[in-house]
Amino acid sequence: MSQLSDLLVFLITIGIPECISMAMVLVAALRLEFRWKKILQISIILSLIIFIVRLTVVKAIITPGIHSAIAVLTLALLVAYFYQTSKLLSLTTSIIVMFLLGTLETFTFKLSETIFQHDLHDLVQNKLIWIFTNWLHIILLAVIAFLITRTNWYRRGRT
Repeated sequence: MSQLSDLLVFLITIGIPECISMAMVLVAALRLEFRWKKILQISIILSLIIFIVRLTVVKAIITPGIHSAIAVLTLALLVAYFYQTSKLLSLTTSIIVMFLLGTLETFTFKLSETIFQHDLHDLVQNKLIWIFTNWLHIILLAVIAFLITRTNWYRRGRT
């Protein structure tokens, strides 16, 4: 039961916010307008699906990381559905967003290991430090989404 309660705490404190920031980056990269109701709907559905997959992985010992592949596909399909955009373009961009997420997670986890002088396994054991560590990459993703929308760097050279 402790593992389920931990997953629920992480769903609320990390999962949903992380999915919000991922959806924000995807929507910004696709040059779509932020519609917060849609972003929240996408994020809640996505985080619940990932939550269910993680429960299944814990119970069935399915390949770890499968939740990332499912997240890429689900995020792409949800954005394509809610924003009526190309599934292929949404999927391609979703893969890029997941790569960005993985890169930022690696950076912030290594940074946290250095700051707290513990390895990743020890950091996970302390819920407060683990939440803080995860919020670093969540904030960075949100900042990236806002930078994309505010700077229009991806439109340079286009008419």
